[in-house]
Amino acid sequence: MQQQDEKEKRRRCRRRMREESSVNEFDAKPSSTIPLTTALVSSELRHELQHIWNVARTQDDVAPEAPADERGAEKAVDVPPFKVGTMEMYRRFPKQYDLLMRRHDCRAVQEYLDSLVLSLQQPPPPPASDGEEKCVGAADAKRDVRVADFGCGTGRIASMLCRHPAVSAVYCYDSETPMLRECLTNVVRSVAEARRETYGVCICPRATARVDGNDEDTNVNTLETSAAAVCVGSTGATAQSPGTMLLCVRPVSFGDVQSGFLSTHPSCHLVVCAWSLSYVMRAQWGGDRWHAAVDATLAGLIGLLDTSGAAALVIIETLGTDSIEPRRNNTLPQRLESEYGFEQRWVRTDYKFRDVAEAVSLTRFFFGESMARRMAEGERTVLPECTGIWTLWRR
Repeated sequence: MQQQDEKEKRRRCRRRMREESSVNEFDAKPSSTIPLTTALVSSELRHELQHIWNVARTQDDVAPEAPADERGAEKAVDVPPFKVGTMEMYRRFPKQYDLLMRRHDCRAVQEYLDSLVLSLQQPPPPPASDGEEKCVGAADAKRDVRVADFGCGTGRIASMLCRHPAVSAVYCYDSETPMLRECLTNVVRSVAEARRETYGVCICPRATARVDGNDEDTNVNTLETSAAAVCVGSTGATAQSPGTMLLCVRPVSFGDVQSGFLSTHPSCHLVVCAWSLSYVMRAQWGGDRWHAAVDATLAGLIGLLDTSGAAALVIIETLGTDSIEPRRNNTLPQRLESEYGFEQRWVRTDYKFRDVAEAVSLTRFFFGESMARRMAEGERTVLPECTGIWTLWRR
């Protein structure tokens, strides 16, 4: 009887969440109606972000690479005992989703992205006519790297990239505000832990066109830093403080990207769309309908790439879960390679859980009962996964 009551409770909960999720995440909004970053930062969240910064800066004895729970970043969360639909998960369970992402071993992805940042740091070669002395000076200079993360979720990719000292500005976009709040805390924590030379993070209202109006890659702030900006970090930190990283986090959908939201956006050296473009495809599935949606999205992302030197667009998608070799070969990767010329590689991104109970709970929550049952029956704490990385260079 108790088991039947529990099943009925789960059924009602799932039905209620389906009824509450009728908004299409790809619906485009007028740019003027998209909330600014600072609209997400309540007084309470601002104090929480400052506390996160202070705690991270006092933990000198804990390595930045240590697991989040060892650094005090992880708090216990209640995971629903059933599979949650994708949109319900993003809107109602961002902390539970973020916990799963902390178990996603993406070190190989981070290593690759770090290598891209190192490459993108290099300034474009000066014209040969400028003379040898100027060439030597230019070779010593390094570019500040601006990064955009689309479909950022709780900040998995942004938290990797913001650790690199060359990254001066990060733009994070996702359609779901609850995910963006987690993204804010994760990025601030990552900068505080990994970049001891940095005074703070300046959370700015919006990304704006460059003040000087040209494409020369000078060291200027490329996010609006008005009085509305919120700076978190060392006492007195401002957008002009040495090494301050600029951050913009706004609820922007792929429908907004397709509708021209990026037309006035500052250019970026690295644009990443991780585990997200496939959602654009599935939302328009049927015949060749998805081609137009994917192509419009890619056009917006490619148009965002900086033209003053090397820049790269990176698409990341799953190639098979519970598999040690790639096995998923759908039409999206084929289109990326054949129509656009993306270079492809793949890496392992296994989920590594603390124990069997956590493995069962989190896999049921995200993948469903069948996967959870396999984890339980095999007493497994590792769920293998393969991930594809597609890179398009603009040189």
